[in-house]
Amino acid sequence: MRALSGQLENRSAYRARKALVFAGPIDEFFGFDAGRLGYRGHRRVHTFLPGEEWFQPCGQVNHPNGADHGALRTLEWKHLLPAARKQAIRGTLITREYPFTPEDPDRFEYPVPTAGNARLYRHYRRRAQAIPKLVMCGRLAAYRYLDMDQAIGLAMRVARKLLG
Repeated sequence: MRALSGQLENRSAYRARKALVFAGPIDEFFGFDAGRLGYRGHRRVHTFLPGEEWFQPCGQVNHPNGADHGALRTLEWKHLLPAARKQAIRGTLITREYPFTPEDPDRFEYPVPTAGNARLYRHYRRRAQAIPKLVMCGRLAAYRYLDMDQAIGLAMRVARKLLG
């Protein structure tokens, strides 16, 4: 288990003019002093298959019963390329994602939704709301699952509000 990130260890060196936007784990912001929230991460294994034209029928295949397959999902990147590029590529690259429970905040990706985590998050959120000019933004700061389009949309709304 590692200590706080360098930015958090030196937080007194930062002065917010309009606002301080924090997009990291809300519990890390407070030094985990009231306890640690649960997070899930993914270990990604990339495999190039030089003899395979295609591995799967689409860009992403989810494996909801990970115990049967091991991986939660398999991505095949070639599906995401423009048609002309796809035809020029020999072989294909896949990525398999395996879940794990990280201890290093740099590896936190998704919140673990339990009643205990919800209570602890509410405690941290109340503390964050009491700090003037602090804006908690993003999946880890809000401790909720966000698809990337939702995360980007939220960041854009926060930016418009701060800049508007």
